[in-house]
Amino acid sequence: MSARRLIALISQKGGSGKTTVSLQLAAGLGLQGYRVALADLDPQESASRWAELAPADAPIASEVLQLKGSAVDMAEALRPVARRVDVVVMDCPPSIEHPHTMSALELCDVALVPVVPSPTDLWATRGIERLILDRQRSRPALCGVLLPNRVMRTALAGDVLEVLQDFKLPVLDA
Repeated sequence: MSARRLIALISQKGGSGKTTVSLQLAAGLGLQGYRVALADLDPQESASRWAELAPADAPIASEVLQLKGSAVDMAEALRPVARRVDVVVMDCPPSIEHPHTMSALELCDVALVPVVPSPTDLWATRGIERLILDRQRSRPALCGVLLPNRVMRTALAGDVLEVLQDFKLPVLDA
């Protein structure tokens, strides 16, 4: 593959903002002049549907790719697109056990994990962190990053954000 970067947005559960972050990241990179493809790997196809509804001049992505079926060889499916773009943003299904998520994690340069500041999201993120750290043993260049999403000004959210600092993966400022 020749895209400069493959970025996978991974979450163990729905509602983390994974699709929203995927769309915004693709749009932001597009506005900076990067050629971006959005790979919608989620069977719900939310990223593709939002991209279809966007105005024609919206900088969502130069290409939107839907991958269906668990037997898809993702590297083969992404290869022609990756040759034409600088960055592929992959919106993964909300499960670390889904074949698309596992394949995306094997292919990506960056695994971005949106985390809503809630106890259930925190618990789910522990499993994702273990998976990414395990993958980093065989792929040291894989960069895993936690992204606090929907920062709320509550005591509970503050506690969750504080606990995130104890994770081994770096935490982006929200």
